[in-house]
Amino acid sequence: MAKFAERFPLLLIALLLFSAGWGGCADSDTDGSEFAEGSESGVSEEVVENSDTLFVSKEGEYSIQFSGGKSIAEQAVPVQTELGAINMNMVLADRGDYAMMAAYSDYPKAIIGLRKDREILDSARGGAVRNVNGTLVKERDYEFQGYPAKEFYVKGVQQGKDIYVRCNITLVGARLYQILYLSMDEADLNSAVANDYIASFKINGEAKEEEGTGEGK
Repeated sequence: MAKFAERFPLLLIALLLFSAGWGGCADSDTDGSEFAEGSESGVSEEVVENSDTLFVSKEGEYSIQFSGGKSIAEQAVPVQTELGAINMNMVLADRGDYAMMAAYSDYPKAIIGLRKDREILDSARGGAVRNVNGTLVKERDYEFQGYPAKEFYVKGVQQGKDIYVRCNITLVGARLYQILYLSMDEADLNSAVANDYIASFKINGEAKEEEGTGEGK
């Protein structure tokens, strides 16, 4: 079975670039082939193996559980944006007809306070939809571990095929976390596998809280 990233590498990158561009356009030095080739690295991350794969990011201060096997790929992508250079730190678990992806990026601290938290999340969601020429299916605002968060569903078309995305984003100080579940089957976005994956995400530590965010959570 062909891997999800082999069929839609640009989709994966486009979905993640939205945050770095603050909802606008951003340029990356990668075309997504690193994920398609299944490259793996582990400079500052730790993979704790059990029945599935518990991924712990020490630098990113989060953990998440990837089901369906122990194969994951990591990539740090430098992105040039209107806010300056921003690194996208990503990890992908590709399972064929669906994929699970987690990432985080840090905004410049001097910029983050210029906009309200919810405005940043709304802009990030809008950028994601535009970048994949998609349609916003539904969304909701909520708080995750006390931080402003948003969940949204997107339907897009890539290479003549329908692609469905469920995305949860959380803003913690100047850091934006992105948890994505991508599938070729719309119903799969609310499957037990997808729900368990989304629910397994945890932010570890409170270091970023001290940096502050824009007014109006």
